[in-house]
Parts: sequence; C-alpha cells; structure tokens
Amino acid sequence: MRDYKDLLAEWQKREIQHKRQIAESQKPEKIKQYCYQIIKDIIIKTIPPEGRIVSTKSQWLESKFYKNLQQLFPDKIYNNLIIQKSHSYQPYCIEISYFDKLTNLRIDITIDKPYHYESGEPKNYEVLVQENQRHQLFLEKGWIVIRFAEEQVVCWPQSCCRVIAEVINQIIGTPIPEELTTVETLRPIQQWNEFEARQMAQERYRDNYLI
Repeated sequence: MRDYKDLLAEWQKREIQHKRQIAESQKPEKIKQYCYQIIKDIIIKTIPPEGRIVSTKSQWLESKFYKNLQQLFPDKIYNNLIIQKSHSYQPYCIEISYFDKLTNLRIDITIDKPYHYESGEPKNYEVLVQENQRHQLFLEKGWIVIRFAEEQVVCWPQSCCRVIAEVINQIIGTPIPEELTTVETLRPIQQWNEFEARQMAQERYRDNYLI
C-alpha cells in the first residue's frame, strides 16, 4: 500500500504514452507507410519476363497508346516482352507493360478486342476474367493486370492512362501526373461473351469507333 500511489502514477504515465503511440500509428500517413511496406515485400518477389521479341510489326492502336504512356511514364513503359507459359514452348507476348525499377512493380496492360477484324472470329470473349489462363499466370508471377476494351483505348485514351496512374498510386503511392488529374473517369464497358462477340462481328461494331 505504501508503494501503491507511486506504482499507479507510473502505470498512468505509461498508459498515456501507450495511447499516444496508438493514436500516432492510426494516422493515415502511418497506415499508408505500413501498407506500403507490406506491398513492397510482396512486389519485390515479382518474377521478371524471360526476354523480349524483336519485331518491326506493331499494331496501330497499341503503338499509339504505347507512345502516350511513354510520355506520361518515361523510362517505365516497355513493349513486346515475353512470359513463358506453363507446360508450353509458346510464350505470352506482353505488348505493353509498366515497370518501376525502384519498387519492382510490374503491370501487364492488355487491350481486349471483341473479334478479329478480317475474319470476324471472336477474340478474348471469356465471361470471367478469373478463368483466363494468361491473366492467372501473370498474377501468380506477381504482376498487376489491367485490361481495357479496345473501344476505351480508342475513345478515351487519357482516361485509360488515368486508370493506370491511379492503380500505381494506390499500390506504391506515386503521385498521379498533373495532366491526368482533370481527366474524366473512364467509362466502364461490360466484358463480352462469345455470343455477344459474334453479334458484334456481324454488326461490324468495331467500325463505329475505329473508322
């Protein structure tokens, strides 16, 4: 009992200090720093591509979008990288990718087209993205996958760039480029299935925005 007051005062002092530490740890910047450290430990293990395809052929849309991204994210945009498939000699080609050497963040940027323009055969018509083997392989290797519809890239290229910048900002905190802060939010497009893709081919839907 003789020591009780001194012990109580010491305990109360430690309690106040503990509450201050909790309050400090709950600040948004502290939480963001903590989350970033967890993410950093994950993306540092991201598996790099196996190489690059040297090709003089490039599709018009991918080439144009690639140049836009290069201006916004200098020294971080690459093309024609390859990732080896599981149980196959034929690799996946990454037409456009983002790579931050400092954090090892890698993003596969895919442009989905509903059908082949010449033949009209459906293309990329999976109903569920989770069932796409290519998508899953990249996730397993630690990549982020961002998929756009061709129509989005043609009609709203800057909005697509903003989506990429927002994802990067959410993951590693890199500020969104100033020129994208006033760009409108990208209009969502529902992913098509095989029947819808064939219907779009019959109607020559791609001509609505390509021509």
